[in-house]
Amino acid sequence: MASIETVREMVQSLVAELNSNLKSTGYRVMFHQQSVSKGNMSLFVDPQSGRNKQRLYIHPATKYGQYKIVLSGVTLAARQKEFERIFGKKCDGYAHPASTCPYWYIDDPALVKTSAYLYIRSFIQLSPKVD
Repeated sequence: MASIETVREMVQSLVAELNSNLKSTGYRVMFHQQSVSKGNMSLFVDPQSGRNKQRLYIHPATKYGQYKIVLSGVTLAARQKEFERIFGKKCDGYAHPASTCPYWYIDDPALVKTSAYLYIRSFIQLSPKVD
């Protein structure tokens, strides 16, 4: 399992990289870490304007692998098949009982990065350029 500090540093670095790719769209990726449960970290795009408050959670894994990736939000969860393709497997479960928030345990930090780029892809493709 990756440490909370390691995951936080990786995710914050990834946020800066993603924002450089979103510069011309009017959107930006934000990082959030819960104050009570420090391992609960997520990315979200601001402003979300009708995108169902999608979040990509990246946690240190507690059972298997190094990382746990969770999709949250109706629109993002509907893209589950895209994430299954990049992870090469079906989801390992759902975050809450009767939930549509799939999660995967993964070991490869490159897959964390790939999942973050997949998360922002719709914002890049659907956004008008802002000068």
